[in-house]
Amino acid sequence: MSWNMVSSVEGGHIAVADLRRFHAAASALRMAAASARREGLSWTATLMRIEARRPIMALCPASPWAPEDPRHRSLPFDLVGDRCREHARACRTLAETMESLASLVIRAGSLYSHTETTTRRIVNELLGTGMRMLPIPLLPLAAGATAATAMGGAMLGSGDPIEALTSTAFLHEGLMTGIGGIVAGLGVLPAAVMRDEVNRAADLLASATARITDLIQGNELKLTEVSADAPVAGESRDIADVLANLSRLGTERIDGGLGSGLSYGTIGIQEYRDATGRRSWLVLIPGTDGRPDSPFGWAQNVELMSSDPSRRMRADSARMVAEAMRRAGIGRDEPVALAGHSQGGIVAAAIASDMTGSFAVRHVLTAGSPIANHPIPQDVRVTSIEIDDEVVAALDGAPNPTRPHWVTIRGTRVRSSTGVGTPVDGAPDGKEISHWLRYHQAALADALDIGSPAVRTQDADVSSLLAGGLVSTTYWRGRMEPAPTRNQTRNR
Repeated sequence: MSWNMVSSVEGGHIAVADLRRFHAAASALRMAAASARREGLSWTATLMRIEARRPIMALCPASPWAPEDPRHRSLPFDLVGDRCREHARACRTLAETMESLASLVIRAGSLYSHTETTTRRIVNELLGTGMRMLPIPLLPLAAGATAATAMGGAMLGSGDPIEALTSTAFLHEGLMTGIGGIVAGLGVLPAAVMRDEVNRAADLLASATARITDLIQGNELKLTEVSADAPVAGESRDIADVLANLSRLGTERIDGGLGSGLSYGTIGIQEYRDATGRRSWLVLIPGTDGRPDSPFGWAQNVELMSSDPSRRMRADSARMVAEAMRRAGIGRDEPVALAGHSQGGIVAAAIASDMTGSFAVRHVLTAGSPIANHPIPQDVRVTSIEIDDEVVAALDGAPNPTRPHWVTIRGTRVRSSTGVGTPVDGAPDGKEISHWLRYHQAALADALDIGSPAVRTQDADVSSLLAGGLVSTTYWRGRMEPAPTRNQTRNR
């Protein structure tokens, strides 16, 4: 059985008048649905009354409703009963359709997003505070709950232990908040007013992991422009195109199915130019590949999550992308869209946050990236796509801000048999985590299908930024090497 994605939208700017219209439309649909359900109950009650009179009518020589009409010597109870059942079913179906439409209006208007986000923050802080007060009992409790959920899913015949991630999704951010507070050594009261416990913990850990990574990989970045032997990233006109190109690049550098010759540690930079000659740029940043000499290793994630801006920008992947952007010729005042998956999204958020004087980042698009606490400027649009049970996006321990320019699309996996949501293209029937880009692509498609004004505004901004034609696509490969010794430097 395949998967569908059901999306909700948080953040974005919706005028008060628009909110009133959404509320009014949802209310009207729900009232109409209630009326249709009452009508269906009336038909059911009519059927029951007719059936109750059936034994009495059998004793009458003619129907009292038409005594002079020989065609009605007996009432066609079966036919009347069938008509009543049909009308009752039609009323129930109409009610369900209108209730579904009301739900779509609510999702499209993000009417519950603020309340849901506030509730998540409260749950996170309560769970985090509890873990800091009693960390030893609560950690096994959380692990036991996850294991029990997985076992329950297996016993129910789903055969998918990963479903434990779905049922415990509401705990993920809170658990990370608690773990972050413990690692950072924060007290209960100070941490209660913070939301960046994870980032503070990451900064502490990065002070050690960065040194270890430099010893293993080396800290000398070797950046090379490489060519592709087959088309990989094509022209993008909207967010869906950007995600498709990012997905192809991310898959190609690992699997090489297109025969392009691109390998790990590779990003793409596209130049666009409109009729006036104005240049704009799209930077495609795939996620962690974990290769021994790649700038996109596992350890770099810790540095990118640091609360210290200078440490974030010392991460190998951030250094590589920034240097590639400079070499590609991106001007300081030329608008840039940064799109990244997983670690790539954290790199995009770090550059937008910490390099405001170097690049004119206008839009950040992330998929499955924990960036809630990155200080992205208010004038930069952010579109974040997160899946409830992918875990990675919850590693920041906090929900994303709900700002006019920051829109979060939250996707929830459901079985395709439910008949709701958007199918996940290429998703297997069995076990798979929802961190792969195809789930984020389906979440975006569902958010667009429900007509979310906030998502459409973000999509229009990307389309405007990439207006004109694609001029070129360049690919940049990074490798980490030990710093040259003094003798090697002299020989150069």
